[in-house]
Amino acid sequence: MAKLSIKPSRPQIVALILYLNSSVALCLFVDAACNMVRSKTNRRHRRSPSFSSSNKTQCPGEGSSISISDPASLGHRNRADVQNSIDYHWSILGSAAKTFIVGKDPERPEQMSLTKLVDFWSQPQRIGSARDSCAYSLSGSSWYLSLQYLYLGSEHLAIARALILHGSFMCECVETPIETIIELCRDDDSKAIDFHLPIYASGFRACKSKESMFALLERVMPIDYRRRMAFASQKNKSV
Repeated sequence: MAKLSIKPSRPQIVALILYLNSSVALCLFVDAACNMVRSKTNRRHRRSPSFSSSNKTQCPGEGSSISISDPASLGHRNRADVQNSIDYHWSILGSAAKTFIVGKDPERPEQMSLTKLVDFWSQPQRIGSARDSCAYSLSGSSWYLSLQYLYLGSEHLAIARALILHGSFMCECVETPIETIIELCRDDDSKAIDFHLPIYASGFRACKSKESMFALLERVMPIDYRRRMAFASQKNKSV
């Protein structure tokens, strides 16, 4: 049987080269676009400044300089702005999270714990919010709310403490998949939790005193960040 030999013409060869070049260009474009998205995502989901490598040696309670003697120290114009800010950031967290954190009786909030946090946020209707940018937003609102309650006085210390733990947990969820956190809780190994969940562990240690709580909040929320958070609530109120 004679072999069938097909010799492409010159125009066909040129067309093939152009097609291959366009395919390569398309692949490079898609790859570049994906890299750009990943880069933006990484910038958006970066850890809070308190947990960057340059600050690992600083422990909560060291060198606290936050002064919240007046609303201006929180970025507010007056005391009414403080309450507006509290209302706004609770709306970010949602009513279910507020009830979970504060409890049924705001005067006697329940003790917050890692187990309770995992049980609440691992529920099917909530687990999607314990990831990425959503968890990052919830952590910021929680920490900022904690600072507002510390301003309101020592009678709100328990709520401020619960909010610090909640914010630290949500920030941890940005860095560590919640499924991993669930497994760590099942093992009930305090050393492993301290090692694998450094953000939450830092928040837990900070809750030992009001001073150490201030120190942590100063690290996680620099003054410019606090001003932006205050402005967000003021802008929302004016709309």
